[in-house]
Amino acid sequence: RLRANTHVMQRAWRGARVRRTLETMLLAKRMDDEQRMYGAVHLQRLFRGHVARKAAQQIRDDELNLHLAAVRVQLAWYKRNDQFTAFVLLRCLVLQHEYDLEDAWLAYNKGRADA
Repeated sequence: RLRANTHVMQRAWRGARVRRTLETMLLAKRMDDEQRMYGAVHLQRLFRGHVARKAAQQIRDDELNLHLAAVRVQLAWYKRNDQFTAFVLLRCLVLQHEYDLEDAWLAYNKGRADA
């Protein structure tokens, strides 16, 4: 009778120990899977950001090329009508306006950073 009770206690102890070991192994596997999933999500986020920045740069480049083409047409028109000096003056005014806008933007951002 004592021997039977001993066997029952040993079986219960071994079963509990195996269940605890399995639980630990499953938890480790779950954590590993979560880390892998986080890694994949992080890579996707980096790639999508790269693609978006590249597309935005392409849009800016296209707009700049369109602007430069318009300036070339204007230059040709002003030269044809013997008004090259007026063209240079207008371009200087446009560039000065762009610099003023940039300075205002930098001052605005500096004020926001200081606040």
